[in-house]
Amino acid sequence: MTRLYKVIRTIIVSVLAVVILVPAMLYLVLSLPSVQKHICHIGERELTQLLGANVSIGSVNISPFNKLAANDVTVEVAPGDTALRVKRLGAGIMLGKLIFDGRVVISFAELIGVDARLSRDSSNAPLNIQPIIDRLNPPKNDDNPTFYDLRINNIVIRQGAVSYDVINAERKPGRTLDFNHLRVYDIKADILLPRIKNDDYSVDLKRLALAERSGLRI
Repeated sequence: MTRLYKVIRTIIVSVLAVVILVPAMLYLVLSLPSVQKHICHIGERELTQLLGANVSIGSVNISPFNKLAANDVTVEVAPGDTALRVKRLGAGIMLGKLIFDGRVVISFAELIGVDARLSRDSSNAPLNIQPIIDRLNPPKNDDNPTFYDLRINNIVIRQGAVSYDVINAERKPGRTLDFNHLRVYDIKADILLPRIKNDDYSVDLKRLALAERSGLRI
């Protein structure tokens, strides 16, 4: 009986050691600067290939074990034309839902310090991000539709800004609202996406605040 007790105790201790040590070792490995730098390079390469634009990531932070944040992200659509800068892009995924339900549930997403700059040479010219739009919207294949089903519990946007400029259009004087030269800033938003499917989606806008350089505030 004593031997059986020792065997059971050894098994339990071994299982607990594996359960505790393996995640701890994994976290330590993911915390190494060299590993995080390698993850940056992988993210840059994959996103550049996906968007067809030069993507740069300053650094990444990984928290055990379902949270990832990318810092100082830029998307350059052409030399000297950076269409997007993000100080911090973070997300968390609920692993239990993914493992047991087979559904992607993002517990939160945060975009801090977003600065999007859209432009076109003239009113009839395409946007500077048109190649990205075209790349993300390939021709539909009705014979093999892509099915997806996910949920984002909360999207937090802070310190956001978006500008739009028609380059050959003159600016209106003073603090007049100029639709050819818009600059929206101080964007704050809290958004819930309880359902995102290939054939259905819903959006719950809980909070929105912004200002435009003409003096307009919402």
